[in-house]
Amino acid sequence: MAKKSRPAPVRVPTQRQLSRWRRERRMQRITIIAGCLFLAFVLAYVGYGYYAEELKPLGQPVLRVDDAVFKMDYYLKFLRLYSQGQEDAMLPTIAELALGAIEQGEIIRREAAGLGFAVAKEEVEKELKAAGLSNHRAYADFVTARLLASRMLQDYFDSRVPVSCEQAYVQAMLLQDEDTAKGVAERIAAGEDFLALAKEFSVEAVTKTRGGDLGWVPKGYVDKVFGISSPIFEEIVFSLEPGAVNPPVYDASVTKDIGYWIIEVLEKDESKGRHIRGILLGTKKEAMEIRERLENGEDFAALAREFSQDEASKEDGGDLGWVQRWSSTSTLVQLAFRLEPGSFSQPTPDITSQTKGGYWLIKVVERDTGRKLDDNIRESLKIDALTQWLDEVSKGHNVERLLTQEQQMWAIKKVLKDRSK
Repeated sequence: MAKKSRPAPVRVPTQRQLSRWRRERRMQRITIIAGCLFLAFVLAYVGYGYYAEELKPLGQPVLRVDDAVFKMDYYLKFLRLYSQGQEDAMLPTIAELALGAIEQGEIIRREAAGLGFAVAKEEVEKELKAAGLSNHRAYADFVTARLLASRMLQDYFDSRVPVSCEQAYVQAMLLQDEDTAKGVAERIAAGEDFLALAKEFSVEAVTKTRGGDLGWVPKGYVDKVFGISSPIFEEIVFSLEPGAVNPPVYDASVTKDIGYWIIEVLEKDESKGRHIRGILLGTKKEAMEIRERLENGEDFAALAREFSQDEASKEDGGDLGWVQRWSSTSTLVQLAFRLEPGSFSQPTPDITSQTKGGYWLIKVVERDTGRKLDDNIRESLKIDALTQWLDEVSKGHNVERLLTQEQQMWAIKKVLKDRSK
């Protein structure tokens, strides 16, 4: 008969072994719990980072108009829409303009009713749908303000702009100094072509760009139509008989696209470049006179404060700081690296600088006391009337711009990031 096998005896762990196993299981639990806590911390950190970087800024206020608060989410959507079709490099400028557009839009929506204008919700929704936009408040506000402004231009401001007025067909040029003006006036009197001389000698932006031919100029609207802010200009135009050219007339208020620099190098350094100061004058003659006073020992800083037309440096005695040879091809940099410390440059023309003062030569070709305004000019005048109205009614509203430089840069980066997708 086969011998029955005995079952293996059950080994009872010792107290010491039980204690070690308990410690190991406890350490495992602690390790697992610690790992879970670490993972939770990481997820919370990442989540907070996303919240802080992406979500929190959206709730920050950027503008307040009376009781209406506009937050970053609104501004960001508005900026995306407002900047469509614009180059990336223009975004900083557009970002500033967008805030102003939001402000103006809110005031138009609030004030339009007082002039009898309104836009139905259905009209806004139709426009949004046609443009492929959602019903977000920013888009709806944009469309509403645009529709209201369009109707106000057509049905309110149109009647406030004349259909016709006295106009003169004008050719004009601005000369930089008296000697040049006299010389050009003599050449015109001798029979030379006015427009050819204007193209060559005019130093004022509008007349230079148009080759001296301004076309029909409406009385009372020279500044608004041509951007020439000069009462003297309009006075001359409407005092001349057709075919006549005025003698040179000095205008201290007009801006010209030329100036004359006198530069002094204060220090030079191999790594820093040149430390310079300068005086910007309106004419070569004036610049020669100032240079002579410098040579006679008068104080550079005092003369700069009194005579320089460079607003950025005159209060600092003409100090323009350090310039590097490679940093720019400007007239200032070129002069700086030709001079030794303590010496003054000769008066040097700079067509990138603007100064005040010049001599007008104006010819009236034709005049009409009741000429119909050009359609484009009328549209421009209506927009100007709307802008003036908006400036006036804005005084009755409490506007607070809260957008910081950092917030604006954040919004610009978001728009650029969206564009790159």
